[in-house]
Amino acid sequence: MKQIVAGALALALSCVAAAVPPGETVLVAQLEMLRVDPQHAANWMTGVQSDQAGVSVVQSTELLFDSSVEAQIHLGRKYPIFYYDARPGVFQVNYVDTGVKLDIRCKQEESGLYTVDSLPEFSAVQRTARDGEGQAAASFPETLLVKSRSSLPHVALGTPVLVGQARGRNAERVLGQLGLDQPVQAGEAVVLRLTLRPARRSS
Repeated sequence: MKQIVAGALALALSCVAAAVPPGETVLVAQLEMLRVDPQHAANWMTGVQSDQAGVSVVQSTELLFDSSVEAQIHLGRKYPIFYYDARPGVFQVNYVDTGVKLDIRCKQEESGLYTVDSLPEFSAVQRTARDGEGQAAASFPETLLVKSRSSLPHVALGTPVLVGQARGRNAERVLGQLGLDQPVQAGEAVVLRLTLRPARRSS
């Protein structure tokens, strides 16, 4: 599978607006999955994102959503699982989401800034069957790696914030199933960066 978005991180992210009028609910969420090399992973895992060296964008997407209700964004791939179903006596295929799912809800503060509640979930598929046991559906479960809820107050539109991270074996397994061109290194980190923007209004 080809890498969806790749390349060195060279983004000039500026603040579009510090706040929006009260009652504004329709926003654009940009979610980026960043790959950080072992030499710079420690800084990013502690929330320091000023140094862009050793960082690349693995995948990125945008979502138009109503901030008053919870929204979910998925970055990753649909991983095919082939197995033999003994009941009808045929081979079946099932697809599970791997990579990252992010549940977000944004509440506008009186200042016009936002409180962002997020729940990132990093997942991968791991084979548990031993050689010779065959490919039963239970042999390829979706494995939850990291799941943690956080709340970030006073978030300005246009300002990127970190909403999830994984390192070590968890990061290696997530990156390893994305079909990347470059091999995964031990000690790499996966970081989720979220940027909220106001929805464009038609004139």
